[in-house]
Amino acid sequence: MISPIETSFFAFASDLLDEGIGTVLENVAGRAGAGGITIAAAYHHGRDIFPHNPAGKVRFLDGGAIFFRPDSRRYSDLRLQPRVSRLAAESDVLADLCREAAARSLNTRGWAVFLHNYALGEAHPECACQNVFGDALLTDLCPANPDVRAYVRALAGDIASKGVAAVVAESLHYHGLVHGFHHERYFIELGTLGRFLLGLCFCDSCRMSAEGRGVDVVQRLNLDLEAYRSIIGRQCRLSLIVRPMPPDCDAAENLAQKLAVAGEAGAVEVGFYHYGLMRLKSLDLVRAALG
Repeated sequence: MISPIETSFFAFASDLLDEGIGTVLENVAGRAGAGGITIAAAYHHGRDIFPHNPAGKVRFLDGGAIFFRPDSRRYSDLRLQPRVSRLAAESDVLADLCREAAARSLNTRGWAVFLHNYALGEAHPECACQNVFGDALLTDLCPANPDVRAYVRALAGDIASKGVAAVVAESLHYHGLVHGFHHERYFIELGTLGRFLLGLCFCDSCRMSAEGRGVDVVQRLNLDLEAYRSIIGRQCRLSLIVRPMPPDCDAAENLAQKLAVAGEAGAVEVGFYHYGLMRLKSLDLVRAALG
């Protein structure tokens, strides 16, 4: 008999703060039927589309930062110091999530991108990877550097101490040249017209210029939005991360097959990537697949 698989949704601190922790937990547990949240406690730079975020659809991530309030004593003697995101400075989102999730019998895991960190690489190029020509690859801290290793241990211990059920570690390796400096992710179907519309500028200067030429910028925006809406319509514990959305999954049956295969392979946990980057209807797909 296959044991039940633990399930969790990956999410950013901004997802929780913009929508409200209660709303997100209700969507994840009540609507999708998952068992918890895996929050990005430390993350890299990025620019993403967030289809259901009430505060904005195209958002820049505060990269190279941590999204919780650190224990400064853990880093007191270290060369590398954590850069606290403004979100964590305004709200102790990790502590609030742990408390509210526990009250609903949901798990919270801390997700950390450790070495892919341009902010720290730029501040400390001596700690970054270096190619044969002596060029510092500022996007990636070196896994062999003792200062980097000390920082990783401190950060992992700090996250673990906050009451999370587990620490999900990402980026503890050499990345190579082609991994990339900047990340842009669009996990919904945009099409040529959608990409064009999302690239139009509606700043005050552009609106004034258009209105001066007789263009009704507001009817036009509604028309553009309508057009946009019309085109997007055994000894080791094995864990999986799946994307319950196109192009990876197009139906609950497809996702259920993947979960079944994961269970048969001995997986004990499945993470769904990523709450903020998917449509809310993907929660229903997850719920149906889990059912």
